[in-house]
Amino acid sequence: MAFVTVRDRDAWATIRGFVYQVDMTIIRWLDLDADEKLELERGEDIDFVGGEFRSLEQIKVRENKITLRSKEANEAMASFYEHRVANPTQKLVFRFVTNALVGKEKFPWSMEEKAIVVWNNIRQKKLNEEELWSSITKIRQFLLGIERPKKFNVETWKQWKEYLKKSNDNELHHFICSFEWGVHNPEPEDLKITIEKKLVEQGYVSDTSGAKNFSESLFCYIFRLLSGRGLKTLCKDDLYEVLSEFEINDVEKSILQFIEILIQQHESRISAIEEKVSQTAVGKLIWNVPHRANPHFIERGNDLEMLREKLNSGQLTAVTQTLAGLGGIGKTQMAVQYAYKYRKEYNIIWWIDAEHEESIRADFSQLAKKLSDDKDIESDEVEFVREWLSRNDKWLLLFDNAIDYKEIESYLPSPQEGHILITSRNQDWPIHPLVLSEFNRRQSIEFLMRRTNCSDATQEQDASDLAAELGFLPLALEHAGAYIRRKRKSFKEYLDLYTSKKVELLAVEGIPDSYHSTILTTWNISIESIKQESSLAEKWLDLFAYLGADQIPYSWFYDIEDSVDILEKDKAIEVLSKYSLVNINVDEHHASMHRLVQEVIRNKIGEYADEVLQRSVHVVSKDFSFDQYNYDSWVKCGKILSHAINVAKHILDLRVKNGNAISILLNLGLFFNHYSKYSTAQDYLLAAKDICESMVPVNTNWKSSILNALSVISLNRNKPEEAIEYIQTALSLTTEIDKKRATILSNLAVQKMNVEKNYEEALRLFIEALRIEHLIYQSDNADTAVTRNNIAECLAKLGRYPEAKVQHEITINIERSIAKETGSLNPNLATRLSNYGGTLFKMGKAKDAIPYYIEALEILEEAFPGDDYRKAYVMTEYGGALLKTGDAPGAFKLIDESYSMLLNTEKRNDPQTKEIELLRSFLLSLLK
Repeated sequence: MAFVTVRDRDAWATIRGFVYQVDMTIIRWLDLDADEKLELERGEDIDFVGGEFRSLEQIKVRENKITLRSKEANEAMASFYEHRVANPTQKLVFRFVTNALVGKEKFPWSMEEKAIVVWNNIRQKKLNEEELWSSITKIRQFLLGIERPKKFNVETWKQWKEYLKKSNDNELHHFICSFEWGVHNPEPEDLKITIEKKLVEQGYVSDTSGAKNFSESLFCYIFRLLSGRGLKTLCKDDLYEVLSEFEINDVEKSILQFIEILIQQHESRISAIEEKVSQTAVGKLIWNVPHRANPHFIERGNDLEMLREKLNSGQLTAVTQTLAGLGGIGKTQMAVQYAYKYRKEYNIIWWIDAEHEESIRADFSQLAKKLSDDKDIESDEVEFVREWLSRNDKWLLLFDNAIDYKEIESYLPSPQEGHILITSRNQDWPIHPLVLSEFNRRQSIEFLMRRTNCSDATQEQDASDLAAELGFLPLALEHAGAYIRRKRKSFKEYLDLYTSKKVELLAVEGIPDSYHSTILTTWNISIESIKQESSLAEKWLDLFAYLGADQIPYSWFYDIEDSVDILEKDKAIEVLSKYSLVNINVDEHHASMHRLVQEVIRNKIGEYADEVLQRSVHVVSKDFSFDQYNYDSWVKCGKILSHAINVAKHILDLRVKNGNAISILLNLGLFFNHYSKYSTAQDYLLAAKDICESMVPVNTNWKSSILNALSVISLNRNKPEEAIEYIQTALSLTTEIDKKRATILSNLAVQKMNVEKNYEEALRLFIEALRIEHLIYQSDNADTAVTRNNIAECLAKLGRYPEAKVQHEITINIERSIAKETGSLNPNLATRLSNYGGTLFKMGKAKDAIPYYIEALEILEEAFPGDDYRKAYVMTEYGGALLKTGDAPGAFKLIDESYSMLLNTEKRNDPQTKEIELLRSFLLSLLK
């Protein structure tokens, strides 16, 4: 029975990757037995046919490590399952071949094991019975939690997931045993040597000089073979024939030289990028510590030096150090002081809010942007950072307020070339923590004297008595010192006040057991004084108690309470700062509060909690507005993500029901959907939906927006039926003439066009959206121009070019009118012009398309001077039109400039950039 190939498995990702695939094909050819043959598609896929098995082999060259979470790994597993289904009578095995090393990931095993290694151990029968079935269960659970790779076939992925859900352990065991991870194969530059050695060893040539010539012949033969379409076969006899008769022609000699130059250029670019990143790190410290150095810091013995020695020791238990202890002991201050004291020893010092997984990812995302020079990153941002850190040294990551080791394990780079410092209240860590205790008496006296600026030695005994009453707790001493200095009190006067307030405070019921009474009392005294000095400062304390603890935007102090005079706001900020309840960093434009301070204040608010929280919700909702098409909104929302998450938690706890609460939950859903955290996104959106449906009357505008967002997540999670249900319900909430309805229809149409390739249905939906827009606006405008452009693109895909041409011309006229009416530049006009040029090109009118590309470039040059991906894309299309008209040199000049420009933009790692690189390379070859 013939073997069924279910899909073109082509992988011409890069020239370097293709060369690797050709060389690996030659090695497999040399290794064939007489009764075996190879079947080839176009490079990355080699099928061994011989005996009772067919072995499918996929070849991938990677710069980064491979894990079970990698996109290529998941595509390979799902593709192999699909081939098994399509060929039920054949015995198939699969081998994933790569030069990459195996990486670690967040996996149900201990951090010492790697998922792919465990997989191969199952194949090689290295596990006992109990380990075997336990590992298979963990693999199943892990794979079920992985989302579909972008652009991977939806139906194939759905079938693969169904198999994972429904197969029994024996069936999955058989699948694992049939799938081998062939990792850590030779690097591309080493394959030539391997080929030449095999040629000598197998007696085809007598020395390496002859082997080099034969190797080049084999390369050109395979290169020529794979350049054609269709299935090709190779056997051992073919090898003898090629080596005896095949000759390299002049064109192929040029290709060999050309490929060598290309690879050298590729390596040169990689080196240049790495050198640029390295120079950036060395030249300017990458730093985001949100706290200022504490001028009153008192070191406990030689803690900082000891910590430095542990971090420099090179042992895992010491490299990842933990400052464990109860709240208020000084863990964060120790970490801050270490960062400031030793900052000259590092190129990167990065602070990570480790209280929530979302905030950890957000801080990693910001670091990824710094390391990539704010350019787009093709891989997962966390993996990008981990890979970068594992290859570089002189960096320090500070995980602040970590819950436990499991929460941060998957974020730790391996190997660890730099230092990792963790602060946590939890002392149960699988590494040796540096456990902080209270100050001793001498340290407490020194701290109080320095904090209050007291030089009178006769006061030391009173300071000692006060410190003892406060239990020598650093945080309690800090707040007592701040109060004494602000109120010009003596240590004895504060001690008397503290004693009376402590009795009063401890008499109050409902104080959580986790609060330390000394801290509660010192804070209570300070809070009461703040109330007397500034009612606005008291309001701010209450409001900020519901936000994240760190990086509270400084602007929020001035944006809220509009009716209050700015002088009063300045005074309130001064009061908060003086009492040390809020740490204000003017240079970094943000503030922070201790988490325990927030907890105490929330506890004191009591019955007014709902009212105060609604003010916090209002503040956050004004700034947390996510737009997937606006990069600035990604950055802005990322910076205040922890505040949105904390406010959302309190919204759900206190069941706040208003539009601002829905807005925060909805935008959190949109944010996490954009970053492919579909489960988290869905949770927030469903919570928003529940609140919306519990309000009377139900706000149909909010609900339709929520349902529309849920439909997108369902599509991303391969649940088209669920998505359609959401969309239909969303549509039912809109009226016949409703802008929201038009938006939902257009979104559905885009999915039909780009995902399902159902162009007829997409066209119908776009036309309906345009009809609604015309009923609303009565004439064409910017919104209808977008819809008409989509209609034109859809018509072009259907081959209905004359109709597409009409729509393009209308959109161009609309955009020209807008530019004329506003008297300003209209970049959208450039988009319409280049799209029209693309349609003319498809119609075989490349020469007619050229003027539209030229005009589009003129507009974009004025709108976006310098390197810009939009200009680069139009240049590429313009180059394609010139090539069609026979102007190859002009085409190469444009495409070469386009490619160089893209390397300096956020699109440098996009698949489209890779395609342009290949086009440029073959044009260069053609010209040579």
